[in-house]
This record gives sequence, C-alpha cells and structure tokens, in this order.
Amino acid sequence: MYQNEIGKAAGEIWRHLDKNGTISLENAKKALKKMNPDLFQQALGWLAREDKIDINTSAKPATISKKS
Repeated sequence: MYQNEIGKAAGEIWRHLDKNGTISLENAKKALKKMNPDLFQQALGWLAREDKIDINTSAKPATISKKS
C-alpha cells in the first residue's frame, strides 16, 4: 500500500532531522537522494499535517526542522 511507503519516508525524514537538526530543503533532498522526489514531497506533507515539522519558507533557502 502506497500509504505505508509515505509513512516510511516520513520516518526517514524525521530521523534525519533528529540527527542533523534544521536543514535546507535542498540539502534534505540531497541527503535522502535515494528517495523518489514525489515521495519526499508527500512525506513532508504528512509530517506537516501531523504538525511534526516546521517549514520555514521565509528563510533563503527554505528550511525544515522538527517541531520543538
């Protein structure tokens, strides 16, 4: 089921943020390069909807971080 893949990808992003802290979206994509770009975006959406991450689009470049 595709929903499980999105959940696993969200977990991978979450663990990466837990280990590395705030990171630019560009660097996150590079660090998780084996992840399909569409799946990456869907996983970010999942984490955002669950209120688990902050996405700072006013920063240049845009960054993501775990919610405190």
